[in-house]
Amino acid sequence: DEVGGDIMFTVNTELRYPIIPSINLYGTVFMDAGQLAADFKDLRLSETRMSAGVGVRWLIADLLPVLLDYGAVINRKPGEGFGLLHFSIGYTF
Repeated sequence: DEVGGDIMFTVNTELRYPIIPSINLYGTVFMDAGQLAADFKDLRLSETRMSAGVGVRWLIADLLPVLLDYGAVINRKPGEGFGLLHFSIGYTF
């Protein structure tokens, strides 16, 4: 299977709610969809991958977010796992 591409399509939605507001700790539920292709003409709606999950957000000093998410793949392909745990510091956008 090819890996990589020059064209990316993504859609992200997230609902965030306070867990412990005094320390800027939040919970979240999210849904993501996207696709990567070599060229614009190679994008296919049927090839869009989707996932949904839950997570926590800790906003350090009201500035730096620390994220821990678990996302389940909605449209798994044969042989793929159920989902993944993801840790990151900062947002991608």
